[in-house]
Amino acid sequence: MITMTTIKTTDIEVAIAALQTKTLIHFDGGDAGWGDQELYRIIQCLNEGCGIKLKTINLSSNNFSQGAMKLLLRIIGPTAIPAMRQATEQHIKKVNPQ
Repeated sequence: MITMTTIKTTDIEVAIAALQTKTLIHFDGGDAGWGDQELYRIIQCLNEGCGIKLKTINLSSNNFSQGAMKLLLRIIGPTAIPAMRQATEQHIKKVNPQ
């Protein structure tokens, strides 16, 4: 029996290992302090099919370039865009409540 899992981590090695199990359903790497190098490793795993069971991914409040984020959105598909936008908007409101 395969158990699907949830993870919240700031350790990229732990994140990649969890993705490689192909059982991860909720992945939270928010506020991890990651940059493009870490995001490209996540993208590579997703592109290799490691996110087959993944339903949610939170990567808010990291240091990703626009290009890296666009690549991620191409990999995870257009249905993820509203969720990513909502998470970003919530973070902006929290940081700058004007």
